[in-house]
Amino acid sequence: MKAVSALDGGNVAAWVIAVAVVIPSVVLIVAFFIGVYFYRRHLLKRQAKKLDDANIQMAQSIMNLPGSAFIPYQSMVIHEIIGEGSYGSVYRGEWQGSSVALKIPKKSVSGQFLEELRMMLTIKCVLIL
Repeated sequence: MKAVSALDGGNVAAWVIAVAVVIPSVVLIVAFFIGVYFYRRHLLKRQAKKLDDANIQMAQSIMNLPGSAFIPYQSMVIHEIIGEGSYGSVYRGEWQGSSVALKIPKKSVSGQFLEELRMMLTIKCVLIL
C-alpha cells in the first residue's frame, strides 16, 4: 500500500491557500497589537509629562505660600493607599525614616488643594509638614 500524504494532489492547493491566508493574518494581528502597545506607551509618557508639568507649577505655588516648607517628592517613599477624598488620595509613606501620610492631590482640584494647604499652614503642629 502506498502511504497517503497531505500534500498529494488537490490538497496542495488547499494548503497553499491556507498558508497564504493564515500567516499574513497572524502577522497583521501581531503587528496591530504591537502598534497598540507602543501607542498606549506613548500616551502614558505624554500624560506623565503633563502631570509633571502640573506638579512643578503647583510646587512653585506652594513654595510661594507664607510659612511653607517645600519637601521634594523624591525624598519620600510612597506605599499603599489608605484613603481617598474629593481633593486627592492619601498614601502611607516614609520620609526621613518616619512613617507619614502623604496626600497627593487630583490634577483637576489643584486650586482647591492649595486652599486646603494654605489653611493647614496656619495650624502650628509638629505632625503636619
